[in-house]
Formats: sequence, structure tokens, C-alpha cells
Amino acid sequence: MTFLKQTIIFLGAILLATITTAQSVDSCPPLAVDISFKYRSIYLSPKAKAKLDSVYTVMKNYPSCKIRVEGYGPPSEGEQQTSWDVVAAVIKYLIAKGISKENFLFVYGEEGNPLKVSISASMEDWGYWVPAPHPCYSLFLPRKKRCVKANGDLNHD
Repeated sequence: MTFLKQTIIFLGAILLATITTAQSVDSCPPLAVDISFKYRSIYLSPKAKAKLDSVYTVMKNYPSCKIRVEGYGPPSEGEQQTSWDVVAAVIKYLIAKGISKENFLFVYGEEGNPLKVSISASMEDWGYWVPAPHPCYSLFLPRKKRCVKANGDLNHD
């Protein structure tokens, strides 16, 4: 192989590596996924899990990109906690798949459909986890008491 061919191949490899690195470091993929929940439910359906699996497949190639998980609900105590609960469910599922907890932006209580969580990619950089606004509130009170620990797990004490 001639020196010119070797140089062209080498420069092509550098260019490809630069493009790949720039894509994964300096930008985020176009990502807009909505996860639906049933009324008064904080559990992921099989359809929701399939959507989250596709989010994982895309985002695992963008380690410097954050995943913005946004929940909605009116300002009532119960709806704020439910909004927090569904965002926590989505984030915990993706962490279990293998995405680092530092790669999330936790947003809840925004104005919008309380049965939906929106997921998008972002270059913003701020804390991934926020404490529950009303950790002992339950949609099922007074029949059932449940409190949420700081990490989002249920406290069964």
C-alpha cells in the first residue's frame, strides 16, 4: 500500500472518530417519548416498558447527554405526589437498565396531562433526583398508608 493510501485511510479514520465523538459528546439525539399511565396508577405497563427500552437503546450511546423526565399534574397535594411517583418510576426503570443516575433531570408537577410523562434529551446539567413533595401521601388513603423514602422506594414500616 502506498504512503498516500495509508495517509488517506488514517485521516479518514480520524475524521470518523471525530464525528462519532462529537455526536456523542456535543449533541443529543432527537428524542421525544411520552409514557402514559392509567388513572391513579404509578406502575409502568408493558407498553410503557417497551418505549423505555427504546429510550435506553438510543441514550446508551450518548453518555454526556441528560434524559429529561417530566411529569405533570395540578397543584393539589395528591396530584403533585403522583406526578413525582410516575417520574420516579420511569427513572428507576432506566437506571435498572443501565443508565447512570447522574444522566437524569427530574421534573414533576408541571402543567399538563397528569396521566403522561414526557421524556426528552437535553444538554442541561442539574441534579437528577429531588425529594418527594408529600412522601406519606397516598391516593388510597385512608385505606392504605404508604410513605416514600428519599430514594423513591416505598417505606413499608
